Amino acid sequence: MKRFFAATLVLFVLLVAGGVITRPTPLSTPVIPIEITSDPDTWLQQKEDLTRERYGLVDGAEKCITWAGSSGTRTEYAVVYLHGFSATRQEIAPVPAQVAELLGANLFETRLAGHGRLHEQLDGVVAEDWLNDGAEALAIGHQLGDKLVVIGVSTGATLALTLAEHPDFRAVDTLVLISPNWAPAAAGSGIATGPYGPQLTRLFAGEERRWTAANDLQEKYWTTRYPTESIIEMMRLVDLANAMTASAEVPRALLIYSPLDDVVSVQELLSGFERLPARRKATLVVEEPRSLSPHVLTGAILGPEEVAPTVEAIVGFLRGT
Repeated sequence: MKRFFAATLVLFVLLVAGGVITRPTPLSTPVIPIEITSDPDTWLQQKEDLTRERYGLVDGAEKCITWAGSSGTRTEYAVVYLHGFSATRQEIAPVPAQVAELLGANLFETRLAGHGRLHEQLDGVVAEDWLNDGAEALAIGHQLGDKLVVIGVSTGATLALTLAEHPDFRAVDTLVLISPNWAPAAAGSGIATGPYGPQLTRLFAGEERRWTAANDLQEKYWTTRYPTESIIEMMRLVDLANAMTASAEVPRALLIYSPLDDVVSVQELLSGFERLPARRKATLVVEEPRSLSPHVLTGAILGPEEVAPTVEAIVGFLRGT
């Protein structure tokens, strides 16, 4: 009996040690600002060309600057758009462009690493890559305008929060969080970054995730087939966002969500927004989404009827009406 208990104790210690060893490494925030050249259009094109040569890029998914006036002329406000996990900048287009136009603001729409590629979508991408993309987006935005309006959808909103202690985050005037991902709706999603996270995630989800697009344009601009490892990386980002939320102090924050959201946890979404230390907050609740998705609430591809109301809500909030 003593041998049995001794063996059990040894096994337990090994399992605990193994759990610690195989737990994904916690994500940390980048602190070094990214220096953008005086010609950000060329700088971005050169970077995107490298990705295009290796993986191919979906036309319309590239990182993109839209100048309000002549190229290189700064504006008071600059709009920065961070799309969600598995999507591209077409996710809620033309909402960011119309917001920027009404504000007379320059616009930067990013493409997160691994997204919008024709081949090996999301393969080999880690959360650190997305942190770098976020830091780059803030740096470019800061070059485009004095005050940043950051629009983040789902995990794009998560990414914005992870940058709370980045030096360029001080330029953020307003956070617009649409269906922000403080936690996925799926029960047990937290196991991905817990003990034996990678093994358990593959056990329950398999080596690859696939889902069916709602229409041809979603099929084109979203990634509907990707390795399970990318879910673990997304959860690493979520964990950091939860840790950084209390530090994300901004003058203004607008939350847009639907209580019918089936992708992210509505309870955690509301709790997270409550913890966000913005000096002025507002919430737009979309009770009955007219979009094909209760998560992606607007955009020409999934929710064309919600484009105008969303733009009006964002611009109205910014103008204090």
